[in-house]
Amino acid sequence: MRILKLESRVIKLEDYKKIDLKSDLPKFTLDTAKLEKDIKRAQYANGKKCEEDTVEKGDIVKLTCVSSEPKFNKSGIFVAVGKNIWDKDFEEKLIGCKKNVREELEVNGTKITVNIESIVRTTVPPLTDESVKTWNIDGVNTVEDLRRHFFNRQVDVFRDEDEDADIAVSVFFGKVIDSSEFDLADSDIGTMKKTVEAQIEEVKELRKSYIEAGEIDPNEPWDIENIFKNVESQTVKAAVIGYGMMEEKGCLLTEENYADEIKMRAALLNISEAEAKTRYTETDYAIEKYSQCFFDLLDNYVGEVMKTVYWEQNKNKRDVYDVAVIGAGPAGLSAALTLKLHNKSIVWFGSDTLSDKVEKSEKIANYAGFEPISGEELNNKFRAQMKSAKLELTDKTVTQITKNKSGFMILADNEIFKAKTVLMSVGAVPPKGFENEQELLGHGVSYCATCDGFLYKGKTIFVYCASKKYEHEISYLAELASKVYVYTSYDNCSVNLPNVEHLATPLKAVIGDNRVTGIRLSDGTEISVDGAFFLRSAVAASTILKGLDTDGAHIVINRDTETSVKGCFAAGDCTGRPYQIAKAVGEGNVAAHSIVKYLSETGE
Repeated sequence: MRILKLESRVIKLEDYKKIDLKSDLPKFTLDTAKLEKDIKRAQYANGKKCEEDTVEKGDIVKLTCVSSEPKFNKSGIFVAVGKNIWDKDFEEKLIGCKKNVREELEVNGTKITVNIESIVRTTVPPLTDESVKTWNIDGVNTVEDLRRHFFNRQVDVFRDEDEDADIAVSVFFGKVIDSSEFDLADSDIGTMKKTVEAQIEEVKELRKSYIEAGEIDPNEPWDIENIFKNVESQTVKAAVIGYGMMEEKGCLLTEENYADEIKMRAALLNISEAEAKTRYTETDYAIEKYSQCFFDLLDNYVGEVMKTVYWEQNKNKRDVYDVAVIGAGPAGLSAALTLKLHNKSIVWFGSDTLSDKVEKSEKIANYAGFEPISGEELNNKFRAQMKSAKLELTDKTVTQITKNKSGFMILADNEIFKAKTVLMSVGAVPPKGFENEQELLGHGVSYCATCDGFLYKGKTIFVYCASKKYEHEISYLAELASKVYVYTSYDNCSVNLPNVEHLATPLKAVIGDNRVTGIRLSDGTEISVDGAFFLRSAVAASTILKGLDTDGAHIVINRDTETSVKGCFAAGDCTGRPYQIAKAVGEGNVAAHSIVKYLSETGE
């Protein structure tokens, strides 16, 4: 049996799996609603099914109906009663009907004769690791596996339907080719050249039709020669690598494979096998199949990388969390630990530094159970406890919380999270900030660079930065604005860009009546700006959530840590003095228990 070989050879090929693809992946948004629906369908399909005699809501009914209305003149159809898949009124009328009993129904004035052949009721199984094991879904043994299974299906559909996913494969292909060296034979290149010439002629005709239709500018430069060379050499290189991989597996193409292909093509084109061979040589066949092997491998690998990367990004995201904890100080940690023990889903906003106030404390001598300890040491113990409890922080700054019927919508760094309840543990943040800051919020004053930066493209802005961790946002704003004035509340800012000017004099006020027009420094100097950004680790609670009763810088709460906004609780320094760790930890624990009770009473 003769093997179909290529004359070209690959001299070097780095392990393609070492190439980092994350930055080249297309955008993908998890559809949590679809994910949950898929899981519910799996539960329903794997539930216990019982034959019943009388229809109830949720039953699967097989029936025949006769009516003058074509919609209701059907034989042997299945209806999911109460799911409103077919007709809401008709489904409701079926409830109470009996199997094998002729029923006369009237739906919106239409008379329907119904005969029910079977009624199947499904008892949905509990969603546990043990129940999932009995469902016999390949590779699915836990609830986590089940979620990943349906998540991967979403990613696969995205890959099939989105051009950006194809571009990711092309980018990866370029990186693999760039890391390889080739010895290309003239015979292989010559064969590929013939194929590419035919393809280019088709592209020329297509471009001509676009020009005639006015969809393409005829004067637009088109480097046909470069396109030709790229397609020609890249395809041969892909075939060379594919050949090497198939050779390693011992599954190279044979003369018999080519003969089968010729028979198929001859029959398809209604030509003789001899003519088919002249149109499609052994080398044509080898290059096409070996290159396709390599492209398929790349596509599969990119798909697996996409699934892994997107799963890591999305696996902890939920459609709606039980609790959103705002703030990573002792109060937030105490509450998060207790809520975790009660199996509540948490999205916890805060910095990895936890509490700056604790971190900078030289000695803490009045915290029960500890000898005098530095704030840094205590924060390290907090981090160890978080790791042990598998608690994770979301390092995003919350700039707005909106109350709605189902709970709360939290805006954090231009991303929206949903939660049934909120715990404010933001520390004692001054409610007013700088003069006119609050009055002009939303009218030129912003707390989020990624949310509002695009509004100031080509304009002049001021940035107040309270921490080095926000310096990347200064750089981002500098890419958009023509001029950026910056004042930092710390030394040694590392942002050094041509259009960024660092101010040595502190800010005193934001200027403007209905819109920001400038800033005033503490020495009286005024500078004209179009907008002002304040980058802090926390925003005043009364600014974040409207309707929250406050007393100066503090949130008003009762003994159960409830605030004036139903479903919102508060704990720690933000509720008032004394500013002590022991008080914050205690209030955080009380708040957690109050939240658990609230969720139970509201049926959540």
